[in-house]
Amino acid sequence: GVVNAAAAGGQQVLDSANTANGYLHPYMQAGTESLQSLKDLASGPGFTFSEDDPSYKWRLEQGQKALERSAAARGGALGGGAMKALTRYAQGAASQEYQAAFDRYSADKNQRASILMPMFQTGATASNQAGQNTMNANKYFIVS
Repeated sequence: GVVNAAAAGGQQVLDSANTANGYLHPYMQAGTESLQSLKDLASGPGFTFSEDDPSYKWRLEQGQKALERSAAARGGALGGGAMKALTRYAQGAASQEYQAAFDRYSADKNQRASILMPMFQTGATASNQAGQNTMNANKYFIVS
């Protein structure tokens, strides 16, 4: 009778641990999903710059228009000096917009990682607790 009572009590402890772990499951799932998202973020495509970047295109167009208007106002719209100034401006704009686009890319990755990391940590904590619950409950589980 004592063995049966101990086995029943042990089963109740194990059932309670399983119930508690069920409550932890959504947090563990969020941790698993955020870990996968962090892995995808880390191994995803690297930075690429495109001349189709809207910020670059707008800045380049505005600067070129200003240089062309300035050259036209001085009567040298098609001169070599105007072309040289346009080329120099385009190269400078490309360099600055490349850096700006890279900074936006980096900021976006960092922001996404800063959102995912706490969810991952919560999932890891929940998983650790679920493991502890199971191990502690199994101390009281008796096979009759």
